[in-house]
Parts: sequence; C-alpha cells; structure tokens
Amino acid sequence: METFLAFTDLVEPISIDEAFLDCSGSRRLFGSGREIACAIKERIRSQVRLTASVGVAGNKFVAKVASDFGKPDGLVVVEPGQERTFLAPLPIRRLWGVGPKTENLLRDAGIARIGDLARLSAEDLQPWLGNSGEQLGRLAQGIDDRPVSPEEGYKSIGHETTFERDTADAELVGATLLELVEKVARRLRAHGVACRTVTVKLRDADFSTHTRRTTLDEPADTAERIAPVAARLIRSLSGGRGKLVRLVGVYASNLVAPRTGGQLELFGAPPRKDRELATAVDSIVRRYGEGAITRARLVEGGKKRSSRGGI
Repeated sequence: METFLAFTDLVEPISIDEAFLDCSGSRRLFGSGREIACAIKERIRSQVRLTASVGVAGNKFVAKVASDFGKPDGLVVVEPGQERTFLAPLPIRRLWGVGPKTENLLRDAGIARIGDLARLSAEDLQPWLGNSGEQLGRLAQGIDDRPVSPEEGYKSIGHETTFERDTADAELVGATLLELVEKVARRLRAHGVACRTVTVKLRDADFSTHTRRTTLDEPADTAERIAPVAARLIRSLSGGRGKLVRLVGVYASNLVAPRTGGQLELFGAPPRKDRELATAVDSIVRRYGEGAITRARLVEGGKKRSSRGGI
C-alpha cells in the first residue's frame, strides 16, 4: 500500500494486494490517470519485481471491472462518458451483487449482458430483483457514486521504505524502523484504533523477504509502546545474518478501541502518559507539519534524518 500512498492519500484497500485510489487531486503532480497508472506499475515492477493490473475510470465499480482485463499485467482506461459502452457487452455476472442464483434468474428473463440490464428501468427490474434492482441498474449504466474511503478497508496499518542503497548499517535500519513506527502510531490514533499485533518486515538485497510478528498484552497506539516491540522483532530477524538490507517495514494489526488507563506498561509509565505525549505531538504536527517535531535519534548532523529512498 505504500506504493499507492506515494501518489495519493485517498487509498481504500479491498484485499492484501488490491485497492481503490482517488488520484483526482494528484494530476498536477503526476499527470493523467493513464500516466499515474503507468508510474505505479513501473514502481511495483522495479521495487518488488511483480506485475500489476490497473483499471482507470471515473468511479470504483468501472475501475474494478477494468482492472480485471489483461491480468496479470494489464492497463485499461475507461474515459469519462464511455462507462456504459465499456460495460454493455460484458456478461451480467460482472455486476457487483450478481451471484450464480441471480444470474440464472436474469438469464431466464432474457438479460444476459450488462447492456441488457442497463436498458431497463427500476420498475422493470422490480419483479426479478426487488429493491436491489435500482442499484444494479445504476451500476449497469456505469454509475457509482461511492467515494474512495481511506482506511475503510484496512485490517492493518503499516509503513515500509526502500533504502537508496542496500545497507548493513544496524543503526540506520533501527532509526528508520523508529521513523516508520511513528507514522504507523500516528495513523492508528487518527483513526481511533490501537493494535494488538505488531509485524516487522525485512527484504534483503537478493529480494528474499522475512517477517516476524508478536501479540501485545495490551492494545497500543503510541510509538513509545510499539517501537521497543518492533525493535526486538527486527533484531531477531537480522541478528547474525550478515546480509545487506533493501527494505524495512512495520505493520499494526488486530485493531481494537484503544485503552487510556490501566496498569503500568513499558518504561514504567502509565499508559496515559505516553498517550498524552502522543496527543501533544499530533497537535503540533497538524498545526505546523510533519517535520516540525522529531525525536533526537532521528536528527543527523543538525537535520532530520530521511529514510526516503523508495516508496
């Protein structure tokens, strides 16, 4: 998901490797929808050596259908105003909400393709589809007003970064991990959730990937509580391997409502204390920007350390 977030903040995951992106506000920076799609495909290819299929359209439904064409390395662009024409020849089962039972029912009524259904009114569809007929009719006409909802589909929140050069510098890897944890914790708080599970990822220079995870005793949404756990996991992965690291990442999952009180936690401080500190930092970041405040460990030579070398 980090690759997508490099192009827009409006990312709604729908599976582990699939998401909706609203790039309408990114065109001045990255170009047309086709150009953005090409850039995303190239970044995925160069960083993880995988192909990706992309559908570009003015709404989620048409983009999803378009993305299914030409897999595993397709790119289909449906221009505005061409949605209905694009969908018309496709089998009716391509519509969201049409399973085998509904498909057979519609076929028996002479409705075999999306274009057949698009020509009918909601009243015409009522006998076969009931109240869902209106919505299916709109989809058949290429109309889908649902916005892209960031984080709505998330079962986890994570960040990862690819180093400019493969590295064996444990201090750099550790500081980068801390910076990623800060970002993850800030997003957890922004969405009013805490995590019960922390996962770290390392990718070596030969592209072999390793992960390790653990479940916390109490839900966490601050770097003070997540960072020591992530650091311990990353040491268990990297200790004694003697390999160059290409990428490091951290993910928070098993998301629940955060706890704001309770027993003593990491560093011997009540959970409220680290939460109050995090809230104060969040306020500064919202007002002055992400670079306004940082940890001393992330400052190098009087400047904020940057781990940005890839996504």
